[in-house]
Amino acid sequence: MSLVGPRPTVKDDVDRMSKEQKRRLIVRPGITGLAQISGNTSLSWEERIRFDLDYIDRRSIWLDVVILLKTMFLVVAGRADTHPPTNNEWGE
Repeated sequence: MSLVGPRPTVKDDVDRMSKEQKRRLIVRPGITGLAQISGNTSLSWEERIRFDLDYIDRRSIWLDVVILLKTMFLVVAGRADTHPPTNNEWGE
């Protein structure tokens, strides 16, 4: 596991991913990532995957630094939970 990257994936999620979505598995999972600083649980499952793929396509040391700094800001400012879940990705 690394500091920055897509969040770890459980087997059930991998089983329901398309071939394109499975590209997120080519990088190490991370503690924080682009999806986490962009809405986290308020995003749908598909939106989080899109952020992960965007991270993979754009990854660089600079993007990692930006993600880490924004993560620290959200935690210190107490805004890490400002995106409460707005949907139930698992259904009723």
